[in-house]
Amino acid sequence: MHRLDQMAAHRGWKQALLTAVVFAVLAARVPNLWLAGEFVAEDGWSFFATAWNHPFPGSLVIPSGGYLQVLPRLLAELWSSLPLPQQPYACAFGGLALNSGLLALFYLPAFRHLLASDLARLGVVALLAVAPNASNLGLPLGLHWYLAFGLTLCLLAPGPATLGGNLAWAAFAILCATSSPSTFVLAPIVLWLWWRDRKPADGFRFVTVLLALLTAAVIAVAARPLELGKTGGFQPLDLAASIPPLVLRGWLTTALLGPPLTAWLAAHATWLADVFGATLLITLGTWLWRQRAHPAARTVAVLLSAGLMMALLSLTRTAYVAHLASSPLPEHDRYLTAPTLLLYVALAVIAASLGARARRLALGGFAVTGVLLAMALPVATHWSRPVERYRLRDAVPAIEAMVAQYARDSQPASLYIPADIPYWGPVLEVGGGRFVSAAAGPVAALEAQRQPDGNYRSWTGQFTLTPESGWLNHELIGRVQFTGLEQGRAFFRDPGGRIIFTSPLLHPCFWALKDYQWTLLEPPPQRPN
Repeated sequence: MHRLDQMAAHRGWKQALLTAVVFAVLAARVPNLWLAGEFVAEDGWSFFATAWNHPFPGSLVIPSGGYLQVLPRLLAELWSSLPLPQQPYACAFGGLALNSGLLALFYLPAFRHLLASDLARLGVVALLAVAPNASNLGLPLGLHWYLAFGLTLCLLAPGPATLGGNLAWAAFAILCATSSPSTFVLAPIVLWLWWRDRKPADGFRFVTVLLALLTAAVIAVAARPLELGKTGGFQPLDLAASIPPLVLRGWLTTALLGPPLTAWLAAHATWLADVFGATLLITLGTWLWRQRAHPAARTVAVLLSAGLMMALLSLTRTAYVAHLASSPLPEHDRYLTAPTLLLYVALAVIAASLGARARRLALGGFAVTGVLLAMALPVATHWSRPVERYRLRDAVPAIEAMVAQYARDSQPASLYIPADIPYWGPVLEVGGGRFVSAAAGPVAALEAQRQPDGNYRSWTGQFTLTPESGWLNHELIGRVQFTGLEQGRAFFRDPGGRIIFTSPLLHPCFWALKDYQWTLLEPPPQRPN
């Protein structure tokens, strides 16, 4: 006799309702994201600015960080038709909606062969909605982690039976491959799945995704030569030392015990967190070996292999490895977003294959994990922050003035829009933008006017020239060397080697960089007359 949860047929409205509920949970986790009305990091300075500065559709294939990010750039093009103050809200809600749809995928009937119970898959989706390692949740810049999760799931689903279904699959696979560098590791898994089943009907979808993954990987290798060159600097000891914090604590222990408890263990009993993670890893490996002939084991092997390879892919950043090797927990937990989601699905598939008693124990463990994760939500970290000082809406008059001036005189211009995170404000350009090298000198570059006392005054403030070529004494930042005007900012370097910049919308403040630390230099308070 079928259970009640299996008797009810899947309906489109059920999927839509579940997606809406997941959306509500995700939105509740990151209120700053959709309340602030501001872009976050690459969502502003890369995707929003590129949609503004470059024509469509060429803007879609401009690499970001050396990788293609087609879907986030497409979203930026879609919201670019809205008024400027509304675009960050569209960005936030669009990102949350896509995350919700990807997390709710597992409830579809296509995955009943992995987990037959609709109620059980519903529970897994609920667990995915409160999963840790989600500091990029709702951000288009972090959408690629969720696309990697979605593509891995779809590789395990039955292939489409219609031409329309195959075309939709091809579009989804190509979009994932060209928007998520994490999917590169799926290429060997695709080959293995294809060889394992050898079904002629599946040839189209496997060939499509494989070609898309390889093409995107080749483009990344060509577009990211400097970053790839750093891989030669790996230290073997750093690589070995990075495994416990990344895999044992950051991935396995955090996923099951939640961030607060794992952080406490990492700070007070690191060995215990490592033992917990290692025990889970050994248990999973033992189960896979003993059940290697079972279809569920092959599914779990795909999910865990994909998650582990995506986690280890983050080790291709040398500086990150060196820092990670000496950290109790990964500072950049976003690298573990997709591995954590895949781990939950893998554990659910294992639980479904167990006997009745063991399955009840596994369900109890899932319930405890769900409670721990829910309790951790109020203290979860996220890239979005409350706005402290700089708002996009305040820059709208300056943006409109730049556009109007360009319409009058056709002179190229660049406008840097300050953000609370230094240097990450978007730069909007007209006519290709304005660049002036240091050779032009500060007077000409800054269009400074000579004052009766021999000083010069520009939009950056007042300064005097020194006998040394290129050096000047600035009223706000002291003795500095002018190094050029680009991306809407005037750059200087002081005798201590700090890089200092300001812009019309940032002045009279300056940002200074030294040893990877940014400092906001503010003018001294005005004395009362």
